[in-house]
Amino acid sequence: MTQEIKVSLLMRHPKNLRKEYRDIDELAASIKAEGVLQNLVVIPDDAIKGQYLVIGGNRRLLAARKAKVETVPCVVRENMTEEEVAKFMLTENMQRNDLTPIEEAYGIQMCIEDYGIKVDDLAKETGLSHTTIRHRLNIAKLDKDILDEVPAQVTLKEYQELEKLKSIEDRNEAAKLLGQAGFSQKVSDLVNKEKIDEWKGECKKTLDKFATKREDGRGLWFVDSWYYYTGKTPEEPKEEGEYFYVESYQGLRLYKTPDEEEEDDDQDEEDEAERERREAERETEREAVFAKYYHRRLDFIKSRKWELSESDVQYHLLKAALQIPRTYGVCKEAWHEIHGEELNEKRDILAPSPTVNQTNIIDWLYCRLEDGQDLDLQTWDDKYQEDHPKATALYSLLDDMGYKQETTETEMLDGTWELYEGGEE
Repeated sequence: MTQEIKVSLLMRHPKNLRKEYRDIDELAASIKAEGVLQNLVVIPDDAIKGQYLVIGGNRRLLAARKAKVETVPCVVRENMTEEEVAKFMLTENMQRNDLTPIEEAYGIQMCIEDYGIKVDDLAKETGLSHTTIRHRLNIAKLDKDILDEVPAQVTLKEYQELEKLKSIEDRNEAAKLLGQAGFSQKVSDLVNKEKIDEWKGECKKTLDKFATKREDGRGLWFVDSWYYYTGKTPEEPKEEGEYFYVESYQGLRLYKTPDEEEEDDDQDEEDEAERERREAERETEREAVFAKYYHRRLDFIKSRKWELSESDVQYHLLKAALQIPRTYGVCKEAWHEIHGEELNEKRDILAPSPTVNQTNIIDWLYCRLEDGQDLDLQTWDDKYQEDHPKATALYSLLDDMGYKQETTETEMLDGTWELYEGGEE
């Protein structure tokens, strides 16, 4: 039964799901002109006699206060349990599409964890699928302080991107960028990190059977190396000896104690062989790092979280035309990675057809600048090449689109990378 209740006696339910209310001024103006057209739903406040808690219609209550009306029509629900109240508030708000993904998540979490409502029952009450409920519960597991800073317009699809990450710590780290240009890139980076860590863990299980971990390989002979992007994994060596392994950023290296019984006159040959092995090791590690950042750049271009002005596009195209020679083989490869089709060789990157949109123009430019897995800023004699024009132009374009360089990329560009010969110490 509907009854008029004084606005002064109505309070928000302490576990109301909605934190923000929009368009209150417009609704208040409507209420001034026509009154409250839809009943509020309330329950008696057990703590204060004669007072009521609003479980449906808090936006109308705020607007009514702003409109300075004295009473509003309410339906009073008696004898509702806390579980029934929680389900009602969740269902009522979701039916109106009033809740943000975070508010939905906390509402579902409250129903399941605080009141013990079964997922099957909640699905029937709300019309949500089990999968949707699971996605919302995953949002509720994130750090609340981080979620409080997330823009309201962030979509459920973006929240679901976080589920690619297994670790809640990594999900929280990526969630700090929700709604920002670098979010997809951050998720991709952390996914790769988790895969590398998992691969390293499996490799170390094998290595721990016959080798001891060390901080570096100084004074030892290099035996072999394994890097995530090459797909190789260690096997126990057939030769006897005392073995050690060293963990690096991208992989693992195996060493052994030098054989002290070797003749002195063979030492020079052994030293030379050791130098060659070490250089081969460095080259393998460099290739793995180049491959990592090639795919990282591709993932960023594919993410489409960026936009340039027309003048920016023209500027970068002109700079590329003046400074950068075309490397067509890599250009074709990168284009195929992004678009899944072959690049038309007859179409000039600087003269796209009128029907081509900005995205394709930028893709053309990126592919023209991209050196693939061989973006090596060293000269033929392994010295760092300062102000490498192609790499500078490539990263200038990426940075303008919001790309965030990792520390290793910055070191590669400024010459301080440890895998360069002749780089700064």
